[in-house]
Amino acid sequence: MAVEVLNERKTALAADLVAVQGIVTVNNAENVKAIERQTASIEDRGTEGGIMPSLVPLMQARRR
Repeated sequence: MAVEVLNERKTALAADLVAVQGIVTVNNAENVKAIERQTASIEDRGTEGGIMPSLVPLMQARRR
């Protein structure tokens, strides 16, 4: 699931490598590289010793 999300983000960034946001120009090439590293890291962890990431239940924080 995480790899799919990262691939979607990478695709969106790669479609618009240089974005103009107001008066700032953003080069997304480094962001694409970072997402590729994250994807590789997740895939590597999944193959090491057959260990797959597991789901962690989220709990609502206590309110004061």
